[in-house]
Amino acid sequence: MQAQELTLEELKQLYQSRISRDFVPNELRPWGNMRALALRGAYRAFAYREKGAVLAYGIFAHCPGAALLDYLAVDPALRGRGLGTRFFQALQGAARQLGAPFFLIEAESLESAQTPAEKEVRRRRIQFYTRCGCRETGIFSFLFGVEYQILLFPLEGEPGREQARAALESLYRLLFRVSAGASKRAPRPVCRIYEKGGAPGENKGFYMDLL
Repeated sequence: MQAQELTLEELKQLYQSRISRDFVPNELRPWGNMRALALRGAYRAFAYREKGAVLAYGIFAHCPGAALLDYLAVDPALRGRGLGTRFFQALQGAARQLGAPFFLIEAESLESAQTPAEKEVRRRRIQFYTRCGCRETGIFSFLFGVEYQILLFPLEGEPGREQARAALESLYRLLFRVSAGASKRAPRPVCRIYEKGGAPGENKGFYMDLL
């Protein structure tokens, strides 16, 4: 299986036909933001096709030395058949083109789930990534009211927590800077990066706090 890179026009078509339906509104990056990132060379999309149809896709945001798997999805009709695992393996080759020693993944945290059903969905998502070779970093982020656990897939060596933290901070600064530049009036994002420790729910080590 190969992950083929999409052109900007192909990414736009994918956004209109699939991405906007595969992800709920609060997880959906505006097309204008994606386009601005892509034009800066900081956003690259890859897909697996059969007979011209996109069966799986993954999108990376990246800056020097850092990469984030911003979106990953498989055709709903084909889920549960191992396609996601095989495509994730194919994406590793694509990620190496970005020049980063690892890539990061945001997974909605278990602790912030509102219902047992939601918690189970999140647990399965995290288990998918760990089965694929990702590891938990111990870092969390809080973006626009949603808490994420940060996972890492190593491409070279074994990066430590500080390296992962620095990469995440660089990526968020890029993403929020481009978001602000895409509109005449800059938004006021809530972005926090932290560790957890001590009493339940207690946060420590705030690395970045943008309000």
